[in-house]
Amino acid sequence: MIFLILVVGLFLRLVNISQSLWLDEAIQAWAASSFTLRDLIFKFMPTDVHPPLSYIVSFFTSKLIGFSEISLRLPSVVFGVFTIYFTYKIAQKIKLKNPTLPAVLLATSGLHVYYSQEARMYSLATLLVCLSLYFLIKSLKKAKNFTFYTIYTLLAVYSHYYTWFMLPVHLIIVKLTNPSKLKKLIVSQFVVFIGFIPILPLLFKQLKGGLQAALSNPNWANTVGGLNLKSLSLIPTKFLIGRISFDNRLIYGLVVAIPLLISTYLLSRLLKNKSKNQTASIVILSWLFTPLILAILVSLKVPVLGFHRFLFILPSFYLSLSLGISYLGKPLQKLIILILLGLNITTTGIYLFNQSFHREDWKALTQELSLSNQSQAPVAILAPVRTPLEYYYAGEIINYQDINPKFTDSQVWLVPYAEPIFDPELQTKTILTKQGFKPIFEKHFRGNLTLIQYTNENWN
Repeated sequence: MIFLILVVGLFLRLVNISQSLWLDEAIQAWAASSFTLRDLIFKFMPTDVHPPLSYIVSFFTSKLIGFSEISLRLPSVVFGVFTIYFTYKIAQKIKLKNPTLPAVLLATSGLHVYYSQEARMYSLATLLVCLSLYFLIKSLKKAKNFTFYTIYTLLAVYSHYYTWFMLPVHLIIVKLTNPSKLKKLIVSQFVVFIGFIPILPLLFKQLKGGLQAALSNPNWANTVGGLNLKSLSLIPTKFLIGRISFDNRLIYGLVVAIPLLISTYLLSRLLKNKSKNQTASIVILSWLFTPLILAILVSLKVPVLGFHRFLFILPSFYLSLSLGISYLGKPLQKLIILILLGLNITTTGIYLFNQSFHREDWKALTQELSLSNQSQAPVAILAPVRTPLEYYYAGEIINYQDINPKFTDSQVWLVPYAEPIFDPELQTKTILTKQGFKPIFEKHFRGNLTLIQYTNENWN
């Protein structure tokens, strides 16, 4: 059964995997292709906000299989499929009655499918969190498995800083299930900290830069996940329906309300019956809630509540639903399983086969440029977000800052991507207008991408 689930999971993660890279993926591809390994770590990484493991993986895998969209995303696909398997193994270890249920829910999860198709660190971090927890559970019986726990925990914190929130989870699990192993766990976590010391200077540089960016640009802080009701509500919402959304808020609310009510009911059943499988309840609930609580506290200072950054607790969400279902009568079990599976298959299908929910369509934008920009006029874009345009477009690209009162070209194409964040007062467009430029062509593309052609009527 688990083999069939893994095949289905792999298939779903390969559908439409060649869609356009979006900004963050393009930056990771550029970094992996433009730097030596040493410069990647010591020159590029201080300008980013993540630890280096995912970039290192991209650096080596891209050398072997290339820099196409598919090649860049294949590692995340593999990590995603292995995460399904180890969610199943964890379910077995904590003695869930139906260990395949959380695996099949994760395999068909729209959110997990989406990030298993992304050339970023989220799929990798989720797998390493599952491996770390799996070997921790094994270590409660065999001390030698603490070696594997230590290795995978160290790799996890090198893949995503949020995985540090799992260390208190591990302490809670061991303290409440087998306190005799607590000393060995503390030693293992101390080794993890020692192993992390080499990139502490990198973390401090990134943290300083992130705080400065959040203070100087509130729009950026809200975009990456500031502490507000919207950020908090998006976490359970996206866990249930993935990256799809609906313009009609009433329909959106109705679609989300039913699975939210079901999930709340199942969690209440789990809490009510937690003594029936105490180990499973402790593992699942501490994994599900502790990182969220800690992240909320951290968000008082640093914006960290983007829902996608909590992909590593998604397996615990499906484990919690599965355990809650096991406490229901057989007819109700079947009904709720059908509803949850139906929801996953429907929302995942909508994402995979409705292109409006795919990533930013830089491919289509650059194809339009190649057809329409016969005069090879420069294309202007904000410097922090020019990487995906560079990935697809071979023509001349300039920065917004290059458009000034001394700008002499008769034509220019503008890609006003991320203007609300980096140019909210529209200074560049104002300069163009003052110099006599007028827009003569405008076209919109998926992902809030717009292409505008400006011509200077005063140019002689």
